[in-house]
Amino acid sequence: MLSDNSTTDNAPSKNARITYKGKVWSVDENHPEATIGRDAKSTVVVSAATASRHHASVVLRQEKIVIVDQSSNGTFVRLPNGQELLLRREELVLAGQVQVGLGAALRACGDERLVIEVDH
Repeated sequence: MLSDNSTTDNAPSKNARITYKGKVWSVDENHPEATIGRDAKSTVVVSAATASRHHASVVLRQEKIVIVDQSSNGTFVRLPNGQELLLRREELVLAGQVQVGLGAALRACGDERLVIEVDH
């Protein structure tokens, strides 16, 4: 018996949009990683004083969107249910729309917050 894997091969993977100060970046099969930080070589260059030069990455991994903290001060993630988590050298699988504070809680971020929206 032969199996037809064509539907698996063509199954859509997760996609995400990162929004920061009116600009938008995509994470998808064509762009599987976006780096975030104050370093000019980052995909998303931020100006937050609390952000590290290489603060975090948003990665497409096994059809999931994952945020990976690589910072000194941590990454704050507000989930769709309102819960805010602090990541320190950790990673988190994202779903829905989340808000991200770089090195500071979201209430202290002002316009320095990022929004990441994950498509299913």
